[in-house]
Amino acid sequence: MVVNSLDEFISPSLRHHYGLYIIRKLLLQNITAILPNFKGTLIDVGCGRMPYRAYIMERAGVKKYIGVDWPGSPYHIATPPDVYWDGKELPFEENFADTCIATEVFEHLPNATEVAREINRILKPGGILFITVPFFWPFHEVPFDEYRYTPFSLKRILQEAGFSKDKIFVGATGGWLATLAQVITQVVSIEVRSPRTKKYLKLLSKPLIRWLLKNDQPPSEFTNHTMALSLYVIAYK
Repeated sequence: MVVNSLDEFISPSLRHHYGLYIIRKLLLQNITAILPNFKGTLIDVGCGRMPYRAYIMERAGVKKYIGVDWPGSPYHIATPPDVYWDGKELPFEENFADTCIATEVFEHLPNATEVAREINRILKPGGILFITVPFFWPFHEVPFDEYRYTPFSLKRILQEAGFSKDKIFVGATGGWLATLAQVITQVVSIEVRSPRTKKYLKLLSKPLIRWLLKNDQPPSEFTNHTMALSLYVIAYK
């Protein structure tokens, strides 16, 4: 796979993707870590433009990758999904898939439990579900920005969808320092209007951002006053 050095998903750069660098970098780390568990037929639910498709296919034991999404998404102008769906019933038979992923999708679902139940239905016994969701993030894709989840709500939703409690793991992507770094890049990118000032602040802030990320410690457990920039879920059927 030839990686475009300007690809914000596969090759995130603080220089080229300042405002999105942190979230893209940490998400890529999560996906890379879970790749050994991906296999067989993979369903990418809410796939968008499938930015990780080639990356996963080259590095995991996935034989077939199927992107599923809603009609009318602007992401599909360049990269249409393999299958369209209505956001309620996934168009696959029971026990169809070995792997399901939903990266940065569940926050847009008004019916998360229903979709999770459909994912459980199409997964084979022992199949894996991998989900990522933002926790600290500005409104986006308005008005289709529905929720910000806690670890506890994610576990409850998946249990209600049929996943066993002891087969659901929720982890944090980024802690307090990563969250602060993300706030800095977002404020500079979104709120600073002057191009000159924006350029100057980016230059000044980059050493601090790198230090914050280097020293960040995502929480290993979720207690009062802990912080997560985003969350990931691994669940087995």
